[in-house]
Amino acid sequence: MKTVICKTLAKLGFLKKRLEKEIGIEGILYLPNQMTDDELTDSFIEFVESHHWDFGGGTRYFLDNHSCVFGGCISHYFEKNFFFINEPISEDEEVDKDDVEAKVRQFFKENDITADIEFKLIIDGYYINEDGTRGKYVFDD
Repeated sequence: MKTVICKTLAKLGFLKKRLEKEIGIEGILYLPNQMTDDELTDSFIEFVESHHWDFGGGTRYFLDNHSCVFGGCISHYFEKNFFFINEPISEDEEVDKDDVEAKVRQFFKENDITADIEFKLIIDGYYINEDGTRGKYVFDD
């Protein structure tokens, strides 16, 4: 029912669709000896929330006792991602790839986590190539 109401309101011009912009993160983390997976997750989520971001992802599996495959997407809080009521979106509501990358890398450095990761811009589920063209869909292999 909620979807039908949103679609109807959008057709009438009350709601406007906006592009969903996320920053994809993927790579390997090398944790300090004393850090557990739960500690990593708890501290990273606390860090993400302190910047008013959402994060979907985490550790996929451990390669050994202290290194893991890590990945996910960062965006602003969910309710700001899809619809807004007749209000322009300010630039400061968008996640900025360079800003997110700098802050996440600083978080890892402050927590003695060595990170071999890359950051990619994702708009509406598609990776954005360096030249600005749309790349593959995030769930395509």
